[in-house]
Amino acid sequence: MKLAAIILLLTAGCVTFAQSVTVYPRQSDEILINPGKGYVVYPNYAVKSSNIWAIASVCYNRFGWKSIETNEGAFNWSVIDSEIATATNKGKRYAFGVMPANSGYATTPDWVFAAGCAYTTNTTYPGIKYPVWTDAVYKAKMNNFIKALANRYDGMDAIAYIDARNYGNYGEWHVGGIGGTPISDADREVLVDMWSNFSSTMIIFPNNNDSTNAPERQAKYGTDKYRFGIRRDSSEIQTYGAAYCYDIAPAVSEWSASYQNDKAGNNWAGLVWNDGMVTNYMTRSHMSYDNLGQFSGDSDIYYTDKSNLIVYWANRMGYWFRLVDVSIPVNLGNGTAATITFRVRNDGVAPIYQNRNTNYVKLALLDNNNTVLAVTNLTGINPFRWKPGAVSNESYTFSFTSNAAGRKLALGVFTTASRTVPDVKFGNYGRMTNGWLVLAPLIVTNVPASLTTNNTFMVQPGVVGNYGYWSTNGTIFYQFGTNGTNVAISRTVTFYYYAADTNGTCSATNSSVYTVLDITAPSVTGAPAAFTTNDAFSINLTANEPYGYWSTNGTSFHQFATNASIYITRTATLRCYGRDAAGNNSSTNAVTYTIIPAKPNAPLSPAVVSNTFGISVYWQDASYNEDEFRIYRNVDGGAFGYYTKVPADNVSFIDTNTTGGRVYGYRVSATNSVGESALTTAVYLTAPLCVLITRVAALTDVKSNTVTFTFSLFKNTALPAQMGLECRADGASWMAAIGTGIICVTNGNYSIVWNGPRDGIWNTMSEARVTALISNDVFQSSPVSIQCDGLFGARTNTSETVVLNNPCRAGNAVTFVNMPIAAAVKIYSVSGQHIASLTAGNKAAVSWDGTTKEGKRASPGVYLCCIEENGAVGAVLKVMLR
Repeated sequence: MKLAAIILLLTAGCVTFAQSVTVYPRQSDEILINPGKGYVVYPNYAVKSSNIWAIASVCYNRFGWKSIETNEGAFNWSVIDSEIATATNKGKRYAFGVMPANSGYATTPDWVFAAGCAYTTNTTYPGIKYPVWTDAVYKAKMNNFIKALANRYDGMDAIAYIDARNYGNYGEWHVGGIGGTPISDADREVLVDMWSNFSSTMIIFPNNNDSTNAPERQAKYGTDKYRFGIRRDSSEIQTYGAAYCYDIAPAVSEWSASYQNDKAGNNWAGLVWNDGMVTNYMTRSHMSYDNLGQFSGDSDIYYTDKSNLIVYWANRMGYWFRLVDVSIPVNLGNGTAATITFRVRNDGVAPIYQNRNTNYVKLALLDNNNTVLAVTNLTGINPFRWKPGAVSNESYTFSFTSNAAGRKLALGVFTTASRTVPDVKFGNYGRMTNGWLVLAPLIVTNVPASLTTNNTFMVQPGVVGNYGYWSTNGTIFYQFGTNGTNVAISRTVTFYYYAADTNGTCSATNSSVYTVLDITAPSVTGAPAAFTTNDAFSINLTANEPYGYWSTNGTSFHQFATNASIYITRTATLRCYGRDAAGNNSSTNAVTYTIIPAKPNAPLSPAVVSNTFGISVYWQDASYNEDEFRIYRNVDGGAFGYYTKVPADNVSFIDTNTTGGRVYGYRVSATNSVGESALTTAVYLTAPLCVLITRVAALTDVKSNTVTFTFSLFKNTALPAQMGLECRADGASWMAAIGTGIICVTNGNYSIVWNGPRDGIWNTMSEARVTALISNDVFQSSPVSIQCDGLFGARTNTSETVVLNNPCRAGNAVTFVNMPIAAAVKIYSVSGQHIASLTAGNKAAVSWDGTTKEGKRASPGVYLCCIEENGAVGAVLKVMLR
């Protein structure tokens, strides 16, 4: 990782001020894209908007082992290199992992098994082989592969980190979804040791476990022995685990599901999204990286819904260094020893982890054009010590060889000793385009020290810097430029002053006390004589010397400078007096104002607007003295009746107790202890339909060629919902699934059984969503992933062949599926007459439309269908034509 640099400029010359001056760089909340931390975006990169690229730091993807090492020792590095180039072109770094297994498709190279590696299979995906993780062949081939990865990518600056994925399903160090026996801790450590081939690039270990919630095991071993980082899968649900590597290596966050599924409660724990999840895992696990949504367009939807949350954590995850103040020499002098001191605060949640947690601070001598003339290393200052939530103090004595062109100092922090340009930004204003943060010595001159006098006099301050500021009350400051200013002192005051530049950097605020002897007491004016009214009113008081004081209870007095505005809302006695710095008080005046209580004014401008869960009612508050607002409601033209109330000063109410399609009317009044105002005019709105389809899950059954979707339905109407299903491939348009409709009358939990895709197009479907049709309005659930490529596939024997659309009506066809490749179907009548012959060809399915071999429609009845493979009958099925 690289630490952002900060530059401190010193204008050298013959001005003889104090030996040093302290300046305060103005802090900035702009989003910083810094290395070694930040948001991680997942593919597909092409669909990410400019909002995402403006806030992301790292691009991430994972690959199957067989797509990289196509043959033993032969590597297709282009699949990784092309994505590194994409990330680099976007100004981002890259992270990736390589999987040895995936429950849905084969990722281990075939040549590994050909070399003798033992393997396992499971009934869900019988055609996929998973290596036996303790097998000697597997360990040798995987170790060679990791060595090749290290030879190519270790130390590459474009790579932020690499996931260590050499065991388990998805390489996540568990065997869930693929079966097999979890390996022992000793066997795990052998697989962890393989990653010691990397000496420079950060390695991140998943902390998943096979059978317990203990987060350590291989992740703890890797952190303790090799200073590897930890990735917390399902971090929005569990926050332990990743915190183990704190102060050693970075923690990486990955969610259990997309933001859209989290929002619908479709993660594996069934928890519904709340913003506190992010705060919880960021702070408890000290995350340095967090995923910005997941696949497809999820990141943009997350940004649209939660931009404030995303921006808040953009800088706070990982480290966030912000300069507090800097003390720099005013008169450096070529070849003269001097000291520079500064304070820096880490407002992030973690340290900076880079170059084995070692960074370098350097000091440079510059000319007036900011050209570096000489550089010295500030030995012993390491930004890794700048811990979260702490302010660190640094100081170093330095000197440069005499150089006539030397005019400025520059302080910078670097992640490697060889770097010459800062690569990590500080959270302060004033950075130049090359990354340095500029600070000039700022001083207000020509201000007399504290004094006592009987006469008025003039202070004429000047400034070394862009601007100076002065004040005689410590609150209101007036700006002046390099030409100085004139300030007349005619009474006892404290004169405050400081200097600043155009970047917002400022000097310390100094002060001088000028005592002008005065025996005249000040006065306060502006209070009208006593009167009685029915309404609230304002009073503006003015003091003719530094301070006035006022009170409406005779006990607590409020100080004001020059003038004050007071709002009287009830019967009160206003007391006021003046006071100056010499201690002279005016007499305390008291005036009583009587306000007769009255009913509040009626609210104005009622309005109603549709809300996702009902109707929002709005009005304008036209009174100052209400205790509450009352809402009256009618339904479908009935009589208005009292419905509910909201506290004073509220101007809206959301009615969630509505039924879609019914018309609701509302009137509002204001009330207090005196009485109730008139009601507003009535406003009406038809309640919108509210339909929520949540907790959607999909279960694929390859044997029955079905996908079962379970879901929960909520609707605020008695009308029935016609449920359906839509599917699509990645990024494609949604398509209606055939034969999946059911009618849901009441709210509750339901399921839809889909007979699955039956052709090459539908077999590419990867996402589905449940739909509801009510009165021509269509509502959809959030998408859920589906697995279709195993349905209606080729089988190894004819006994698995099944018939679809049986019985078959005229004009339709029956379909034989799950057939072996090139199997044949011969159809006979029950009397043994040969009716037709069908051949699957190179497919695993064939259809019969009821036509005989003579081209005629077969008569209604039962037919025997012999499924043959290589001329031998393997199964006999019955088909009925109607």
